[in-house]
Amino acid sequence: MQIIASNRIKKGGYLAAFFSLLLSLILACQPVSAKDAHREQKRQRASNEVDALVDKALQNNLAQDPRWAALLHYNEDGFQIRSKDFLLSLSDASLQAELSATLRFLYLGDAANVCRFPARYLWLREQLQAPELSIDACSDFQEFILRAPADQVSLVFASENISQPSSMMGHVFLKLNGIDARGEFREHAISFFTDAAGFNAPKLFYDSMVVGKRGFFALSPYQEKIVQYLGEEQRNVWEYPLRLDPAQRYLLQAHLIELKQTELTYFFQKYNCATVVDFILAVGAGRTSPNAGFWLTPKDVVKRAQAANLVTESIVRPPNRWLVRAFSESLTASDISAIKTAVEQLQVPDASVQDQQSQARLSSLALAYLSYREEQKLVEPTEAAQYRKRLRERAAAPISSVNFALEERRNPLNMPQDSQWDLGLVRRLHENFARYTLTPASHHLEDDNRSYANESELVLFELSILQSLQRRRFLIDQFTIYSAKSLMPHDPMTGGVSGSVKFGLSPQFGKNFESKQTWHAGAGIGLSHRWMQDIDLTMQVESGVSNRLGSFQVYLQPQLTMLVRSVFDMKTILSVSQLSTMDRDHYSVRSLRWQQAKYFENQTWSLHASIQRDWMGRVARNQFELRLRHLF
Repeated sequence: MQIIASNRIKKGGYLAAFFSLLLSLILACQPVSAKDAHREQKRQRASNEVDALVDKALQNNLAQDPRWAALLHYNEDGFQIRSKDFLLSLSDASLQAELSATLRFLYLGDAANVCRFPARYLWLREQLQAPELSIDACSDFQEFILRAPADQVSLVFASENISQPSSMMGHVFLKLNGIDARGEFREHAISFFTDAAGFNAPKLFYDSMVVGKRGFFALSPYQEKIVQYLGEEQRNVWEYPLRLDPAQRYLLQAHLIELKQTELTYFFQKYNCATVVDFILAVGAGRTSPNAGFWLTPKDVVKRAQAANLVTESIVRPPNRWLVRAFSESLTASDISAIKTAVEQLQVPDASVQDQQSQARLSSLALAYLSYREEQKLVEPTEAAQYRKRLRERAAAPISSVNFALEERRNPLNMPQDSQWDLGLVRRLHENFARYTLTPASHHLEDDNRSYANESELVLFELSILQSLQRRRFLIDQFTIYSAKSLMPHDPMTGGVSGSVKFGLSPQFGKNFESKQTWHAGAGIGLSHRWMQDIDLTMQVESGVSNRLGSFQVYLQPQLTMLVRSVFDMKTILSVSQLSTMDRDHYSVRSLRWQQAKYFENQTWSLHASIQRDWMGRVARNQFELRLRHLF
């Protein structure tokens, strides 16, 4: 009986427990349902609010606002960043679709979404008076603001470096400076670049123009950039402080964080350092003037910032190699030799026979040469510091009394445009032609190159077409993929060599003096000497390979060139060369060429004439040409 009772008690307990659990579940379901309903109502209200924001944005035509396009890196060629992490509407991208997707991403998604697009949020909130979201919890953004203060934002231009394909038209980047959270002054560089290492130029061009290369968006100490450009590469650096208010600088910083979180692809002709910096400036201060050339170059960015009234002043930092050459210009060869010997032996030059101003210039030259040797690791830093102190103590006049600055024409703001076209008349082999030439980027040796550190040439994708005026036929005369030439005058203190490289399609003589278009690639090296500041003499030897009708030829071409910068804004170039092939059909062609250029004051028009005479044995051929050139 006790066992039976015990079993009944157990069964009764189980039954009671079961009903208790069932009742609890029923009761628990009631508040969950109410919570779900409440959440659904909240989501619906939020969705309605976002729909209202989208409608307001459409009514205000915000999708067409230049700053919205800049935030998305959108221009006449479309979206320049094709990443799902950056374009929320990538599958069907448009300015309007991205605006709607961004509002829903910010206000209907996770609270941390604002950290992905803080600049978009700040701009949309200002334009739509949208609800406030907290960006104080965005750790990357807050750390960036604290470590890289932007009390002042400057645009920085590093001059051309023809030896590096990615910087052959110069490099432009941003400089941020200010007082950080610890009360210390900081300077940082923000730059966009790609890896351009290697000597395979055709592959580099193909990768950077067709396939695209990985782009790097980097924050680095500004002093590191100065050491690289001024010390290692000896390039002029121009700084342009920008007229931006605190709200504009804050928006710019927010956009920099957006780019830092994005995988970027570099394209040489459409998405490079100039394009990215121009978009960033447009985010901070609005769109600048339309680009007049084929693609945006670093110099164009500086000019567009000036046109938008963003630039407050120009500050130049010349490299020591340039300073050595500049201070040497008005000195005699004996003075230069004496300074060179004294600095290399760490001796203070004798000042007894010099007037005060001349001694100041000699001391400036000595200091510049010492700094150049220190950069080249030819003198120990400790010895250089001690010797520098002795030079300053013995200076007959304050070094600062020698007021030397770069000519204003070398300021990128005043440089000629990068693109050009020619119209010309050609007389060749008793036949008359009209010539049409288009150069998408940069300049020729016969152009006005006084804005550059030395006479140079940089030609990219130039196409020249001849039209016969007798037979009405057209033919491609030249197609230059890449041509670079630098005539660096040799200096007794810093040295310097001249060089050239080119590849493309151009006329080349055959064994019987016939002229045919030939693919060729070549490089040259030589020495240049500057005489009386207006005349450059260059001796160069070029060697290369050409391919004509499937047959490869190796050629050698020594050339002597005299370049004269004359009065009335003119330039004369006289060159003598001899091209010799090195195959079984060996032949040799001697050439004499005279070129005359006249530049007009507005820097956009010039007139060019040339006469060329070629000899192959006793047979000669003449060519005459007159061209009108426009830079844009």
